[in-house]
Parts: sequence; structure tokens; C-alpha cells
Amino acid sequence: EIGVRLVGSEMCIRDRLGACGSEVEPLTFDTNVDAEAFASGEELYALHCAECHDDDGRGTSEGPDLTVRLEPLSPAEVAAVVVQGDGRMNPVDVTNDEAFIVSLWVVEAFGPQAR
Repeated sequence: EIGVRLVGSEMCIRDRLGACGSEVEPLTFDTNVDAEAFASGEELYALHCAECHDDDGRGTSEGPDLTVRLEPLSPAEVAAVVVQGDGRMNPVDVTNDEAFIVSLWVVEAFGPQAR
């Protein structure tokens, strides 16, 4: 379970073990993403995600189908998975803001509204 809290113009993400402002360092993302930054999400996806999730997001033997997996998740929750890893997925070596940008792009490209 991942929690999300808005902190000014940033989102604070925590897992169920901690809370924003506690002894667990929160993940924060700048939510002010302009069109140029959003467009860089596609490049970040190609560089860090497509190998396992394929160019169309439908998955490979190494990573699940994002068109199905994303349905219940917000961009902030996807970004937390990118940064922290989840199950089989190792954390991706990107900044928190890059994780949020690629997550916005992924949700737009492969989420339920894209179908």
C-alpha cells in the first residue's frame, strides 16, 4: 500500500511503514510538469522501461503488461514503484522527478483512458 499526500506543489509518497514527516524519508515529486518535461517521459520510458515492458507497454517475459497493471494506480503511485521497486521490479536509477515525469507519461500512454 502506498500513501500520497500533497505538500505544496510536491507529492509525498510513503509506504505503509512510514509517513511523511516521520523517521522514514518521504519521496517527493515536483508536480509542476510542463509540456516539455512531459514529452521527455517518452524518452525516459524508452531508456529505462521498454526493455521489460515493451514499446507498447504490453509487457514481456521480464515485465508485466502496463495496460492492465496501471488501472488502479495514480502517477504518484507508479512513480513510487519506479523509485522503490516492487516485487520482481528493481528500483530504477532515475531521480524522483524523472520517475514522476515518466509515470505521468506512462499513465497517459498506457492507462485506462488510453484504451
